[in-house]
Amino acid sequence: MIDWPQVFPWATVRAFASVAAELTEARRPFNLSMSKFLFTVWPLTGHIHPNLAIATELRKVGHQVAFYTGSHARGMVEGAGFQCFPLRKVDENLIEEMFLSPRGIQSASANPFQLRDRWRVITILSTALLILSLLLVFALTSRHSAVLARAAAEKSAAGESDARQLAESRQREAEKATIAANLAQANERTQRDIAVQQRDLAIARQLAVRSQSLLADRSQDDESAALLAIASIRIKPTFENDFALRQATSLLPVQVFAVSTGPSVFSIALSPGAHYLATGSSNGNVVRVFSLRRGKEIDELDIDGPCRALAFSPDDEYLAASGKDNIYIKLPRIKEKPQRIHYSSPFLSFTKDRRYLIAGSALFELPTGREVIRFSAAEKTSHAQISRDGETLFIQKSDGRITISDISSGKEIQKIEHLLGAEVKANFVNNGQYVAALNDWETAGVYDVSSGKEITRVKEDSPIQLMALTPGGRPSLFLTVSSGNMRMVQNPGGSELWRLHSDVVEAYFTPDGKRLVTQGLSAARVFEAFDGKEVAHVTCHGGSMYASAVDESGKYLATACNKVGDDPGERVIRVFEMAPASGSNGPELTKRSRRQTHLDSAGIRLGEHYRQEGAGPPSFDEVVRVVDATKGRLVSRVHHSEGTSVATFSPDSRYVALGGVFGAVGVYVIQTGKLQCRYSQEHNDIGVIVFSGNSRRFAVESRGTVTILEVANCEVISKIQPPHGRDAHDPKLNFDGSVLTTFGRETMGPFVVSAAQDLTDRYSLDPVEMIRDACARVTRNLTRAEWTEYVGGSAPFQKVCPNLQSRSSEGNVR
Repeated sequence: MIDWPQVFPWATVRAFASVAAELTEARRPFNLSMSKFLFTVWPLTGHIHPNLAIATELRKVGHQVAFYTGSHARGMVEGAGFQCFPLRKVDENLIEEMFLSPRGIQSASANPFQLRDRWRVITILSTALLILSLLLVFALTSRHSAVLARAAAEKSAAGESDARQLAESRQREAEKATIAANLAQANERTQRDIAVQQRDLAIARQLAVRSQSLLADRSQDDESAALLAIASIRIKPTFENDFALRQATSLLPVQVFAVSTGPSVFSIALSPGAHYLATGSSNGNVVRVFSLRRGKEIDELDIDGPCRALAFSPDDEYLAASGKDNIYIKLPRIKEKPQRIHYSSPFLSFTKDRRYLIAGSALFELPTGREVIRFSAAEKTSHAQISRDGETLFIQKSDGRITISDISSGKEIQKIEHLLGAEVKANFVNNGQYVAALNDWETAGVYDVSSGKEITRVKEDSPIQLMALTPGGRPSLFLTVSSGNMRMVQNPGGSELWRLHSDVVEAYFTPDGKRLVTQGLSAARVFEAFDGKEVAHVTCHGGSMYASAVDESGKYLATACNKVGDDPGERVIRVFEMAPASGSNGPELTKRSRRQTHLDSAGIRLGEHYRQEGAGPPSFDEVVRVVDATKGRLVSRVHHSEGTSVATFSPDSRYVALGGVFGAVGVYVIQTGKLQCRYSQEHNDIGVIVFSGNSRRFAVESRGTVTILEVANCEVISKIQPPHGRDAHDPKLNFDGSVLTTFGRETMGPFVVSAAQDLTDRYSLDPVEMIRDACARVTRNLTRAEWTEYVGGSAPFQKVCPNLQSRSSEGNVR
């Protein structure tokens, strides 16, 4: 009988089961890339061949395979190329007896019932071993597949990681390239911006120089110079165009009214209070009245033919117009029928008290229109004038004789004989003190009305064309015009004050006597009467000027010009507001003295926290000590080589500005004493140094000129001279340094009006405000042709003042 436990040792079965469990455990790391497999099989043909097939497949994929079987199967195993290990704990003789002997399994077919129980056990064991082997192979194969899948996944993940790293690297490189490109573009833009700024600066300076050259050429239009300066500032604000614009606009009054009229307007009149403007035509029968404040026409006056003369009463209440045969008087603002006087004259004027109207050789009482005096044709009256107080009547005869009479009594006050004929109109001072007339064609005299004596005589080299006397007061001035030479002399005495070569058609003083208005063929110019300084210049832009007028205050100037270009038959009437006149005709005149400003010998406390100590008034000591006034501690020593006459601390106590006795100004840092910037001027005496509230700008006053500079580098922003006739002092800057304010008294030549109050002048340093003010003074824009001439192709054409029309034709108005 066979001992089955010896044939099938259970320890071996358990060993196989343990190996299978270990191989199927997922948590144990197992590398199938080079594994070793040992097949344990019975040395029977049915057992060997199936396992050889499995072993062959394992060997194909790279594994090492061996068999643990009996020696009877060694030939088949080794013949297939596998290593064979013989059974050690199994008795092969027993196996042979069990399977191969007559009593074994092979003989069971002859006696099946004999081995039925034995076969059942063998079959179960064999089947169990086979299933265990299959499970082991399946586990190993599944594990191998999982490992391969994991390896593939890891490889794929590694590939993705490498790809991601490569992409990130490429992205970083692209970002670096983008940054480099952006830096290159920024650098290119910076260089381009610098080039554009340099180009703009060159163009701006070129336009500023051209503007100043046009101003130097008095034959040119001042508006063109102003427009070039505005265009220059719009391109880039500089000191040059700031100075050019201030020069150009100093002669340009502000236009407050403009209107186009018919071609026949030859006479205009401004009311004394500058409320109304009246125009009269030479071939029509309508007088038009405009309100300057409302900017539109408010009334029309029908007359009987061409308008010969226009005049407003001193209080602006009445307008008188002389037609062909009648004089019409009415209230400008009231729609009512005018009063008509059957008389006509080219000369109309009211007395100051509005009691009388003088019309040529007749005098009419107002408001009744009653004729008071009329001179017969036999008396050959060529000119008549009433004094401003309405008490004295001046009459010039055709033969040159002049009579002065008292209106109330009708008595003759004075008679002046032996004068030249009336081809040149004599001039009568409105207060009745002086009268001017021609002695001969080249000689004019001024006569004292009370005595009839000649007190001033002027001799010219050619015939005198015009004469004019200041309306009254002292000092009295007398003007003569001869062959284009205009000469102003002082009356009495005849000492020459100034002269000017200018083509003059008409000349007259403003009612206050402070200014002289001259009318030429195409321009009107306004001068300070005493010293001849030009204060306003108005042109007709290529057209002709037919008339001009001023109001009682001398503040407003009206001009009548013809258009050229589109509609040459039209007239353009403009009214300009001029800066207030300086000077005085009164007696309160004293000699001007130069005000000196310096430090006292004890030193002056100049700031809230600091004070400056130095030697002597104006000191030549080059070292200035800055002391903390609250602690008495020396803060710094400032070395100013020019000596010190003026010292000013900035509001933030960071800087001290020192003015030298030789005209140099240095700005120093208080804490270190180091020089921040330096500015030198041509004049030695420095009056005042002031800082703006934010300590970024400072102003230096010297001999009436105020220079504004940047604290950072002493770059000059602007140079400002007070209006002509101002003795400016005490300049002040606002907080941001955009506005300069100066104070001064009225002056007149070498005199100063000591009784007058100080006048305040405001100057804007803001380019935008300067452009806005300048555009209010010009009446047109540059044409494309002018832009091309002055600017060229370096900048595109643009309107210098957008609110104005371009001058496609001369004379266009707002």
